[in-house]
Amino acid sequence: MDCRLPLMPLDLANRPGWYEIEDVSLEDHATRRLGEMGVAVGCRLRLLQPGSPCLFQIGECRLSLRGACCEGIMVREVTAEKNHGS
Repeated sequence: MDCRLPLMPLDLANRPGWYEIEDVSLEDHATRRLGEMGVAVGCRLRLLQPGSPCLFQIGECRLSLRGACCEGIMVREVTAEKNHGS
Protein backbone atom coordinates (compact mmCIF):
# COMPACT_ATOMS: atom_id res chain seq x y z
CA MET A 1 0.00 0.00 0.00
CA ASP A 2 1.34 3.43 -0.97
CA CYS A 3 1.20 5.72 2.10
CA ARG A 4 2.69 8.74 0.37
CA LEU A 5 0.73 11.95 0.14
CA PRO A 6 -0.96 12.67 -3.22
CA LEU A 7 0.85 14.11 -6.23
CA MET A 8 -0.48 17.50 -7.39
CA PRO A 9 0.45 20.41 -9.65
CA LEU A 10 2.19 23.20 -7.75
CA ASP A 11 -0.72 25.58 -8.40
CA LEU A 12 -3.03 23.26 -6.42
CA ALA A 13 -0.77 23.03 -3.37
CA ASN A 14 -2.97 24.99 -1.00
CA ARG A 15 -0.90 25.42 2.14
CA PRO A 16 2.57 26.68 2.93
CA GLY A 17 5.13 24.01 3.73
CA TRP A 18 7.68 21.66 2.20
CA TYR A 19 7.12 19.84 -1.09
CA GLU A 20 9.25 17.55 -3.22
CA ILE A 21 9.30 18.00 -6.99
CA GLU A 22 8.27 14.73 -8.66
CA ASP A 23 8.00 15.85 -12.29
CA VAL A 24 8.54 18.92 -14.46
CA SER A 25 6.52 18.76 -17.70
CA LEU A 26 6.92 22.03 -19.56
CA GLU A 27 8.28 23.13 -22.91
CA ASP A 28 11.99 22.34 -23.20
CA HIS A 29 13.16 25.94 -22.85
CA ALA A 30 11.04 26.52 -19.73
CA THR A 31 12.19 23.24 -18.15
CA ARG A 32 15.80 24.13 -18.89
CA ARG A 33 15.48 27.66 -17.50
CA LEU A 34 13.72 26.53 -14.32
CA GLY A 35 16.35 23.80 -13.92
CA GLU A 36 19.03 26.50 -13.96
CA MET A 37 17.22 28.07 -11.00
CA GLY A 38 17.05 24.79 -9.07
CA VAL A 39 13.58 23.58 -10.07
CA ALA A 40 14.26 19.91 -10.86
CA VAL A 41 12.95 16.45 -10.04
CA GLY A 42 13.99 15.38 -6.56
CA CYS A 43 14.47 18.91 -5.21
CA ARG A 44 12.57 20.18 -2.20
CA LEU A 45 10.90 23.54 -2.18
CA ARG A 46 9.29 25.54 0.58
CA LEU A 47 5.96 26.97 -0.53
CA LEU A 48 5.65 30.42 1.02
CA GLN A 49 2.48 31.67 -0.69
CA PRO A 50 0.06 29.29 -2.40
CA GLY A 51 -2.11 30.40 -5.31
CA SER A 52 -1.41 32.28 -8.47
CA PRO A 53 1.14 33.61 -8.47
CA CYS A 54 2.73 31.22 -6.01
CA LEU A 55 5.89 32.12 -4.14
CA PHE A 56 8.35 29.41 -3.16
CA GLN A 57 11.93 29.00 -2.09
CA ILE A 58 14.57 26.51 -3.21
CA GLY A 59 17.78 26.93 -1.26
CA GLU A 60 18.41 30.67 -0.97
CA CYS A 61 16.45 31.50 -4.15
CA ARG A 62 12.83 32.71 -4.03
CA LEU A 63 10.73 32.33 -7.16
CA SER A 64 7.26 33.45 -8.14
CA LEU A 65 5.39 31.58 -10.88
CA ARG A 66 1.87 31.49 -12.25
CA GLY A 67 -0.25 29.73 -14.84
CA ALA A 68 1.15 26.95 -17.02
CA CYS A 69 4.51 26.99 -15.23
CA CYS A 70 2.85 26.03 -11.94
CA GLU A 71 0.59 23.49 -13.64
CA GLY A 72 3.59 21.70 -15.14
CA ILE A 73 5.46 21.24 -11.86
CA MET A 74 4.16 18.17 -10.02
CA VAL A 75 4.87 18.08 -6.29
CA ARG A 76 4.16 15.93 -3.27
CA GLU A 77 3.90 17.39 0.24
CA VAL A 78 6.72 16.29 2.53
CA THR A 79 5.68 15.17 5.99
CA ALA A 80 7.42 16.61 9.06
CA GLU A 81 9.30 13.36 9.75
CA LYS A 82 10.66 13.22 6.18
CA ASN A 83 11.62 16.88 6.31
CA HIS A 84 13.55 16.60 9.58
CA GLY A 85 16.95 18.12 9.11
CA SER A 86 16.15 19.97 5.87
